[in-house]
Amino acid sequence: MRFISPLSCPGGKAKHFDKIKAFLPGRFDMFIDLFCGGASVGLNVLEQQLCTKVIFNDLHTDLISFWQEGIHLIELDYLQKLVYPNAKTINEMKAKMLNDYCLNQGEEFLMKNALTFNGKEWGVWTDKRLQQNFNVNKLKRVENVKNLLVNPKYKIKFFNSDYKEIINRYSNNKNIIWYLDPPYYYNKGKPYKHSKIDFQELKIIF
Repeated sequence: MRFISPLSCPGGKAKHFDKIKAFLPGRFDMFIDLFCGGASVGLNVLEQQLCTKVIFNDLHTDLISFWQEGIHLIELDYLQKLVYPNAKTINEMKAKMLNDYCLNQGEEFLMKNALTFNGKEWGVWTDKRLQQNFNVNKLKRVENVKNLLVNPKYKIKFFNSDYKEIINRYSNNKNIIWYLDPPYYYNKGKPYKHSKIDFQELKIIF
C-alpha cells in the first residue's frame, strides 16, 4: 500500500514510489532525502521497513518545523470540526475559525498547505480545494505519519540546512542511499526554497 504524505508539495513522488523502490538495493544502512519537501519517499522507505535510519533535509524552515514539532501538535478531533464535510465552504470554515478556533503552528501550516495549489505559500483558498484536499482523509494521513515518526524502532533526523552541509556531514559514511529530488528553477520572483541550487555542481558531486 502506498503511504501518502499529509503535505502537498510540487513534484511529490508518492504515486511513483514503487518505481523508485525498484532502483534501491536490497540492503542499505541509511536513507537521506536531501530536498525532502512533502517527504513522501522517505516516509515510504520507513513504512515499508526498507531502512530504519532516515534523514530528512530541507531549507524551508517552517516545513522542517512542521515535521519536527508541528505535526505532533495537531489535535485531530479538534481539527475535524473545521475540515470538509463539517465545513463545506471556505466562508463557513472561516466563520468557525473566527468564532471558535485558535490554531497551533502545526494545524495552521497543514491548513495553508492543503488549501493552496501544490502547497505553495501563496494563492487563493477555494471551496474545491477545501473539499478535495482539506478533509477527513487528510487527517487520517496525519495520524498515520504521526504514528510512524514516533515509532521507537526508527532513527529519524530532520535538518534545516543547505544541501552542501548535509553532503559534507555524511559524505564519508558508507552504504547510504542519497535521494535527490531538487526543486525547480527560480521562477518569476516566486521561488521555491533551494531555488538557487547550482545544479551542475550538484551533478558533479554525485
